Amino acid sequence: MSPFLPPFAGRLRRFFLSASLIGLPLLSVPVHAKNAGLTAIEVYPGPNGQNYQQIADFLLGGKNELLLCGGATTGIDKNVYHRLAKVVLSTGMTLERTADGVLMLTQGPPPDNAQPACVVPANIKFDKGGSFSASDLADKTDIVGSVVSGSDPSTTQIAPLKPGVLIVFVPAPDKELAEYLRADRAASIPGWQTYFAAYPAGAHLAQASKSMAALYMQAANSAFSAYQSSKSSSAPDYTQLAAARQATDKAHALVADDASIADLSQKIHAEVLGLSAAAQAKLAAYQQALKQQTPGYANLVAAEKLAGGAALAEPATPEAAAAESQTKQARASLDSILKDSESSITAHRPDDASAKIASVRVFAPENPRIAVDLQSISDLFVAHAKVLEEQPDWPGAVKELEKASATVSSPDIDALLKDAREQALIAANKAAADAASQKSQTAETNGDIVTAYEVLDDLPPDQHALVTDRLAALKDRYVPAAEQAAAGLQKAHEPINGIGDESGIRLAYAYLQRCFAITNDPTLQDRIAILGEDLSSYELAQGKRYAEKPDGTGVNVGWVYLTEALLYKSQTDSGAIHDELTTARPAHLLKSRLSVKVDFRDQTSRRDAVDFAQQLTDSLATGLESSGLDVKVVRPQDTIPVQPNFQLIGDVLQHELSSSTEIVPKESKYRFGQQEVPNEAWLQANRDYEKANNDLEAARSVLEGAQAKGKKGDIKKAEDAVQTDEKTVEDLHAKLDEIPKTRMEDEERPYTYSQVNHHLKIVVALQFRILDTSGEEVVQTMPIRSEAPQEYSILQDVKSDDTGGVRNEGAIPNDNDFLETDEYKARDELIAKAKEQVAALPVIVLARADRKAGDGDNDGAAELYILYLDSTPVADTPERLRARKFLADQFNFRDIGLQAPED
Repeated sequence: MSPFLPPFAGRLRRFFLSASLIGLPLLSVPVHAKNAGLTAIEVYPGPNGQNYQQIADFLLGGKNELLLCGGATTGIDKNVYHRLAKVVLSTGMTLERTADGVLMLTQGPPPDNAQPACVVPANIKFDKGGSFSASDLADKTDIVGSVVSGSDPSTTQIAPLKPGVLIVFVPAPDKELAEYLRADRAASIPGWQTYFAAYPAGAHLAQASKSMAALYMQAANSAFSAYQSSKSSSAPDYTQLAAARQATDKAHALVADDASIADLSQKIHAEVLGLSAAAQAKLAAYQQALKQQTPGYANLVAAEKLAGGAALAEPATPEAAAAESQTKQARASLDSILKDSESSITAHRPDDASAKIASVRVFAPENPRIAVDLQSISDLFVAHAKVLEEQPDWPGAVKELEKASATVSSPDIDALLKDAREQALIAANKAAADAASQKSQTAETNGDIVTAYEVLDDLPPDQHALVTDRLAALKDRYVPAAEQAAAGLQKAHEPINGIGDESGIRLAYAYLQRCFAITNDPTLQDRIAILGEDLSSYELAQGKRYAEKPDGTGVNVGWVYLTEALLYKSQTDSGAIHDELTTARPAHLLKSRLSVKVDFRDQTSRRDAVDFAQQLTDSLATGLESSGLDVKVVRPQDTIPVQPNFQLIGDVLQHELSSSTEIVPKESKYRFGQQEVPNEAWLQANRDYEKANNDLEAARSVLEGAQAKGKKGDIKKAEDAVQTDEKTVEDLHAKLDEIPKTRMEDEERPYTYSQVNHHLKIVVALQFRILDTSGEEVVQTMPIRSEAPQEYSILQDVKSDDTGGVRNEGAIPNDNDFLETDEYKARDELIAKAKEQVAALPVIVLARADRKAGDGDNDGAAELYILYLDSTPVADTPERLRARKFLADQFNFRDIGLQAPED
């Protein structure tokens, strides 16, 4: 039975109490009626569960009376038996034979003796010398009467009085009660369902609902406990949680106001909310992994299990429904990607399949389906590569094998790729050599021996090796032709007066160097030296002219000229060039990099804001230096030869802290003194002592009555009771003596203390902008503002003996600490924004270089293009190629930007 339901006998007594109230006899029966039959309902265990019979003219062993065991359940002989008290059966009583065979009689509802008592049949004949147990005596009787009706119509004989039988004495046959008793005895959900189906509005609906609810709750608690035990395993049993939810809901439908049902329902709901939240967290982790392309497919699997468990238990709960819906959407999206990719695999379109599966390929180690699809895509790339090899198209095969290796790498694919690359290189070298040979043939046909030779000689080594025979055939004609061309160029372009002359002399210099490499003719060295001197002198003069421009405005161009001048001078004859490089180096180190001077100024009237501006200057300079950007930071106090490329000018606009206070009176109490009050512990002990005395007087009265009757057994029992009560009185009196009758209690009085609320208004407002060397604004003003009101409270006039727990505790905050926190916040935002703007300066430099080039300011454009190349990574981007082309076309700087600049 459920803990919130009364025992069966109690429920039955409530039923029969109604009969007593309308005048039906319960316990008082005339003696002459002791052989009159009664009406009874017998509930007995049958082969297929509990059954019942309604019996008229019920007698037990020919009588309707029993004997009370009086505590004697064994060793009952004839003498003992005949001294047992009689009790007459009547409507309202119940008789049950327990599992140990003893008959237990419940005589009626309160206030009568309603506790089950052992009874034996009243008409047993004893043999001489025999003794029996109560169970043995119950075996010696049987039920007499007639079956009026029963749950099994085929059974007309009265069921024997075996252990497990319950007999209820009723005023008249009552099928609804019989079915109720049968269901209650069965104590099963199917049994109660049968009762409810037959009597949806029966007289015992409330009791039946509680009984069935108790069974549902038993199932619900068992299922919930099983679920809780499974939570620590790798596979929590969510079916048990769902079963607990369903059983609890059914119990609630039967008994809507039961606290235990509501408590378990709330626990189940809390579990569902927890599962839903955990599912959302796992789903978010999966989505984050998908976004960042990191492993995390297992999070989706976990989210599905958690959301499925939540929805299985409470599908209508919004959190569970949302978690399940969103995890299903994520799964559907993944399945759609794989389905589309697999369609492309089936159609032998590996590129499409690879593109479609790209977003989830990171999950391959966790998802076998993805791993299989990727292997299929890789296999298709390999198959396509083999087709291309047969054509032969080695570059195409390399591309396919590279895609195969990028999809699923393996030693076999690596070996195939290595071989294909080797074959592709061989094929590419041969194709390039053939193309160069064709150009050489054309040039030779046109009488241009110089081009016919050089187009082959300029080939890379692997390709050069394929045309050695052709070069050998041309070299004897090339040398005189090249020497003659060099002489013509020298005559036409000496002295060097501009970029055209410079290009001509450079070409003549290259012709002679190539001829010397072929012939090793010493006479060519003198001619080469003369041309080198012409070029070096020109480059030195140009470099000096540009490097000496005001404020380093031409130092980048000058530096390139000077470094190129070194190419045409020997190490022992380059002193003048090195001197100029040494002179130009300090300015070049500033102008060839993103150099930024940082300076913050105070625009407020606060004296301490001046220090704050200086702190900001240092913090910003340090932040830029440690940012990883290729930037040279200049502080206001630094000594520099020329102005940096940019100035970051900052202003402190506001740096304020204002405060206000309000005083709020508060009420409390304090200990004024002490007063004497009664001690509750003593009062309770005194009440217990008085009750014990009353019990002792009652016990003595019982003893006097027993002594008057002269019954030894009753006298002995009464004497024992008196002794027990006397001991209780003695113990309680001793306890009472140990407890003070009164105690001291604090006396409290009210008083008023103050709560002082401090309100702080903190404002830090900054701005910065970036200017170029001309003072033109290249980054517009960027504002930074931090405004953070703060509040804190302190207590005043609190009494030390306050009884409400109010104390003057805690240190008073320093207002400047709040200001400092806000300063840090503004500073961090300033540094972050400054980094962002400085990182974007190369784009601004390029745009300004393009503008100057468009305006015809080639010198200014060249300075900025060189700065752009020096401040961006080496790569063949369209922007860098555009800068290099301008410098090659306008200044003959051919090799600039091919490698990172040296510090």
